Order: sequence, then C-alpha cells, then structure tokens
Amino acid sequence: KVVLPDNIATKENIVGVVNKALHLMTDYVAEVVTKLYTENPPQKSPNPASEISDEQIEKIAQKAADKAVNKRYEKLDATADTAMHRIYNLVNGAVWAAIPKWSYIIFIIAVLAAGGFGYGFFYQLNENSKLKDVEWLYRYERLWWEGKQQEDLLRREKIFAVGTQHEQDSIKNRTRQLEKSRHIEETFLYFNPTEK
Repeated sequence: KVVLPDNIATKENIVGVVNKALHLMTDYVAEVVTKLYTENPPQKSPNPASEISDEQIEKIAQKAADKAVNKRYEKLDATADTAMHRIYNLVNGAVWAAIPKWSYIIFIIAVLAAGGFGYGFFYQLNENSKLKDVEWLYRYERLWWEGKQQEDLLRREKIFAVGTQHEQDSIKNRTRQLEKSRHIEETFLYFNPTEK
C-alpha cells in the first residue's frame, strides 16, 4: 500500500500555480506595454488621418499580451500534465511508467556494453589459456633439439622475437610448404592453426 505525504502536489495545486503565474504574466506584460507607451509616446503624425488612437494602441497591446500569455500557458500546461502523469503513476503503483524513457535507453545500452565486455573478457581468457598450453608444449619439445638443430631453432626464435615482417612471413610460408609436403596439415586434432 502506498502512503503519500500530506504536502504532495495535487492537480488543484498545480492548476492554481499555473493560473497564478498566468495572471502575474498578463499583468506584467500589460504594465510593460503601458510603461513603454507612456515613456515613449508616439510622435504626432503630420497627417491626422494616419494617427493611431489610444483604443487601437490598447487593443494591440492586449493582443500582444494575450499571445505571450497563451504561449506561456501552453508550456506550463504541458509541464503540469507531465507532472500529473508521473504523480498518478507513482500513486497507482505504476512506477515503471513514471520513469523517463531516456533512462530505459541508457539502462539497455549499459547492459549490452557490460555483456559485450564480459564476453570479450572470457573469450580472451580462454585464448590466453590455450596459448599457455602451446607454450609449454613448445618448451618441452625444444629440449630434444641438439647441436645444429638447436642453433637453427634459436635463430628462428630470434626472427619471430625481433625479426622483420618479411623474415617472419618467409618462415611461415616455408612451414606451410613443409606441412603440405608431409601431409601434416591434416593431423591437427587438438587445435586449429592460425593462418595470420
């Protein structure tokens, strides 16, 4: 059960505030127009037929004031409707409807980003684990190389560690040729070799 405090805004409060603001706005616009007219009276026209009467000036001022008030009223009315809609949803338990729509978008983006980062993290962790296994296999196998073979192995290690891209590609191409000539490329059972 939702219990609301006594000082929460009601529709009557909001309508009262809007009406008071409109009344003050109308009075203010009328005062400004009157002040401008009294401080800067219109110049007497040499042609009496083209003179504007006080009544016409009052009508023009009233129309300008009414337009300003109407625009202000529309904005205040829209704000009051939004506030009433949210208060109604909170009172009637529809909390989800009171939350702005942009916050849903931000929440969805955050969840998708977190999911993407999580997937990427675990994928990279898995790849790293496979590389460590291959590293240990290589370290074990290189123990059995001796003499000239070991010198060739150390030379190839140096090329892959600090050699040029051309030297590395040359060894990769030679490796592919040897695998194909010995039909070793068909025997990869526990990992898929990269072609990069």
